[in-house]
Amino acid sequence: MAVSVHGEPNPSAVVAINANAIRKWLPLYRDQSAVELPAFVPLRASPKRPTEALAIIELSVGEQTVTVKWPTSDPEDCARFVRELAQ
Repeated sequence: MAVSVHGEPNPSAVVAINANAIRKWLPLYRDQSAVELPAFVPLRASPKRPTEALAIIELSVGEQTVTVKWPTSDPEDCARFVRELAQ
């Protein structure tokens, strides 16, 4: 049976430890305190690609609403799209 770090059974982990090795290690390490590990390890996560600011435009067409998300770096094409959509 595999055991997790906290002592609970962990059937997903496969660990093969020789019983003779455990009998040898127990007297050597029995009186030593366990190393404290942090509960949280901070990581620096970066986005896969830079996020671009979006213009969000909601257009009501009868009882339906159309939401358009357009990059703010392209205002001319956004205006053209909205004008064509409104015709």
